Amino acid sequence: MASEDFNQLKRISHRLARADFQHPWDFRLEISGMRKDLENDFDLLVKDISYGPVTIETEAIKAGGITLTFPVGTEPVSLTMTIRDLSTRPFSKFFDKWAKSVANENGTFNLQTQYLKRVSRISLSNPDDVETWYMLPTKRGDITESVDGEGLLEIPYTMIQFRSLQWDGNDANLSL
Repeated sequence: MASEDFNQLKRISHRLARADFQHPWDFRLEISGMRKDLENDFDLLVKDISYGPVTIETEAIKAGGITLTFPVGTEPVSLTMTIRDLSTRPFSKFFDKWAKSVANENGTFNLQTQYLKRVSRISLSNPDDVETWYMLPTKRGDITESVDGEGLLEIPYTMIQFRSLQWDGNDANLSL
C-alpha cells in the first residue's frame, strides 16, 4: 500500500470522527392550539415521526425511443407520528376534537381557518432549523391492544399539508 493511500485513509477517518452526523432522535414537534398541560407532555408522547418533505409530481411523455419527464406539480407533505398516550388519553381526545373540526355530521366541511393547525418540526441541536406546515388531520391509525402486550400502547396519527407550497408563516395569510 502506497504512503499516499494511507495518508488519504487517515484524512478520511479523521473527517469521519469529527463529522456532526444527524441523529434520528434530534427533533421535537409542536402543534398549535394545544392546551398548555398537553403541550408540556407532548415531547414525552411523540415516539417517532415520518414525513417526506419534498415530492415533485412528474409526467412522462414518449418521444420515439426515449422518454421525457416533466415536472407537473408538487405533492403536499404527509406527516405520520406515533404517539404513546397517557392513561387519560389527552392526545387522542385532542386529535379527535381536531378531526371533528374538519367535517360536520351533515356532510359539510368547515373553513380552513377553523381546522388548520401549524405543525413545526424543530431540531434539538439547532433550534433555528425549523420546518413548518399548515396541516389537517387525516387518519388515526389502527390501535392494537392485547392482554399479552408488553410496553406502552402506541397509536399512529396522520396529517397532511393543506397546500403543497410552503407557507409564508403568517397566520393572517391563511386564506385561499
